[in-house]
Amino acid sequence: MELISRDQAILYTIAAIEETDIPHPCSLQKCLENVDLIHCLLVSRLDEEGSSYYILYWLLNGKMICVAEVDAHSGEVLSFTPFTHPGAEHYHDVEKFAEIIRTRFPDEAILSSDLVWRPCRESNSSLYPFRRVVTGKSTYYVSMFGEVYTELTPL
Repeated sequence: MELISRDQAILYTIAAIEETDIPHPCSLQKCLENVDLIHCLLVSRLDEEGSSYYILYWLLNGKMICVAEVDAHSGEVLSFTPFTHPGAEHYHDVEKFAEIIRTRFPDEAILSSDLVWRPCRESNSSLYPFRRVVTGKSTYYVSMFGEVYTELTPL
């Protein structure tokens, strides 16, 4: 099955939010009107072959005001959480993860990096995926909080 684009995921999510009667903070309305404030990450599921989802999060003045999870194949909004107290962004970019690996394993060349998740002891929430970093010697999973694992422990 083919993936929807990031832009489609954003449009589906905005439409789903606007169709609900759920009250949301006025700061979210600003974000719905300005898609440049919406960030979108593709995550592959390790426990369901061919399954992926997008994590969308809205940043306003450097603070995350809400997060959504969208099926990357159907566009279905799986979850949406507005925050009453906006917080700092916890989704790191590729370079942050690469830097963690370079610091911990300075002699290893990074061959690839992507976001992955499966239910495991290290993360039981799909909103907290791992950056999988493949080097010439091994595969590492870096958590959102910077912990490095060589494997993910099944629940």
